[in-house]
Amino acid sequence: DIAEGKARIALAHGEVRARGLLSYVGARAEAAGDGFAINGVKSLVLGGPFADRLIVSARTRGADADSDGIGLFLVPADAPGVSITNLRLADGSRAAEITFDDVKVSSSGVLCPAGDGYAILDHAYAHAHIAIFAEAVGVMDRALWITRDYVKTRNQFGQAIGSFQSVQHRLADMLIKLELARSALFRAIAHIEAPAEERRRALSLAKVQMGKSAHFVGGQAIQLHGGIGITEEYIVGHLFKRLVFLDNLYGSSARQLELLVREG
Repeated sequence: DIAEGKARIALAHGEVRARGLLSYVGARAEAAGDGFAINGVKSLVLGGPFADRLIVSARTRGADADSDGIGLFLVPADAPGVSITNLRLADGSRAAEITFDDVKVSSSGVLCPAGDGYAILDHAYAHAHIAIFAEAVGVMDRALWITRDYVKTRNQFGQAIGSFQSVQHRLADMLIKLELARSALFRAIAHIEAPAEERRRALSLAKVQMGKSAHFVGGQAIQLHGGIGITEEYIVGHLFKRLVFLDNLYGSSARQLELLVREG
């Protein structure tokens, strides 16, 4: 159905208290008849407002942050007890906060043996991270070259500001940050089939570099454009908003750095 365009499915996994920790699932799935009853709240569900079915993570056992005990369930978006709040995000995209109030799921709606969903989520999110890293590199690349073209045409003190050495140095620094991010992306791709812990560390390191590069490149692009850079009519400000969104998606770069420091 997905391949034929007959189904629009969204993953409802993230929660407010998770702060980028993939194993955090506070929503609960309790045995009920031949299936389960799900209770909990999922936040920032991308595609949530438009989905007709939801893949929902809910805990069947254990503490909220345990990697063991996570089940995955297929739930119709219009099922009794499902409440969807449409959200407009800072970059203009849409997501949803979804509340599950005693939502019944039959045995046919259990997508994996109840409690064994973490490995599936870990594999899926690894590929999702690669996708957002690649998008971030593309956005930064676009921001850099738009800025380069702008400073070649913006005149101040009788000449193009791109002729000033200080401006050239800032463009060079933007390029360096972009290439550091691109290298981090390539390293993450090289580790996509590595053992889970090694892959996860490579992805966290890449996210940290992406965050640093994104804020620098986006910020410099706006600074070099001046006031026009923050207007709704010009693309640079929108590119920066998208970079900030990608930095915070699935755990911010600051959060990933915190996790890496804790692990040593």
